[in-house]
Amino acid sequence: MTEFRAPPPPPALDLEEDDSTEQEAQPSQPTGSLNPKMIAVAIGLLVIGILMGIMIAGSDGQSSTQSNNQSSRGLTNIIANPSITEQLKMCGLASETAPCILYIMNHSRYDKIAQDFFADAAKLSQRNTYTVEIENAAYAKTKIPPSFFVQMKIPALR
Repeated sequence: MTEFRAPPPPPALDLEEDDSTEQEAQPSQPTGSLNPKMIAVAIGLLVIGILMGIMIAGSDGQSSTQSNNQSSRGLTNIIANPSITEQLKMCGLASETAPCILYIMNHSRYDKIAQDFFADAAKLSQRNTYTVEIENAAYAKTKIPPSFFVQMKIPALR
């Protein structure tokens, strides 16, 4: 068995006041003059901050240019419509009476056919359903997987 030993007693406290230690340990007072090293550090940090701001602002301009190039390349995951042969503008960018291309995403979890989107295209473009069906008749039975876009040709208003 182990033997229990009591901890050693704490050291004795000196409760007497020494006048000599108070006179020697005076708190240092700020002198009011600025340290040249601190000024140099502050100016250096200011210059670094300005340069970082310029770099960040400059990179935003480049990234917005890159995003504009991305949008000019177009959408991804589009099931092409064979009836669209000429270059048309996207709906919303073209005038309301001009023919255009409308993209609708298959947001469901299941495959659909392009014909399922004819009614939505007619509502969104404010055209008759049968005019949208006639323009996209060859595209009607095309299978559209989830998260892919349907490419609908919207006819001009007459």
